[in-house]
Amino acid sequence: MEKILWLDTETTGLDPQKHGLIQIAMVMDIDGKVEDEISLDIQPFQKDIMSIQNDNNVFWADNIIWKDENTPTGITFADIAKFMLPDEAYAEIIIFLNKHIDKFDKADKAYLGGYNVKFDASFISEFFKKIGDKYLGSFLNWKCLDPLYRLWEMDYKGNISLDNYKLETVCNHYGIEISAHNALSDIKATRELWYRLEASND
Repeated sequence: MEKILWLDTETTGLDPQKHGLIQIAMVMDIDGKVEDEISLDIQPFQKDIMSIQNDNNVFWADNIIWKDENTPTGITFADIAKFMLPDEAYAEIIIFLNKHIDKFDKADKAYLGGYNVKFDASFISEFFKKIGDKYLGSFLNWKCLDPLYRLWEMDYKGNISLDNYKLETVCNHYGIEISAHNALSDIKATRELWYRLEASND
């Protein structure tokens, strides 16, 4: 039984040690079928909020958080105040993972899937550490499935050439529906893209 945990996050910045998760979406894929999904809006830890308020690498306009000059999240501090507290979100994540993976069974671990997924993996890993849980790895084998690397290989071989390889650009190229900067939409689109690329290589 092959399990893939498709993961996408929205964050307040690029550094997982000082920036925080504000949205996380996970899709549990078992033997190529979606078994379950979860999407949570999360308040950053207080120290993460203090960091972004003093961080020159995070841009602001009308109190809206921007991840960079070109990519607004569209989320304000007023929105964040309504989000789940980190410990509440953590509890929901653990319930979701326990439902599908036996953390005590070394043979029952999920591959981690996503678009540029090492970024998302670093944020969820740091989130667990900030909570005080060092055992995220009991659910994962840390072998990553990432369509971005496959696209770069296709570009190298001359099989595709796009202006950039942002997820939205690639999805538009393949006609895959996506609502950019929404974690659940992003990860569903990433999963569809992965299987689309898989099928083209058969």
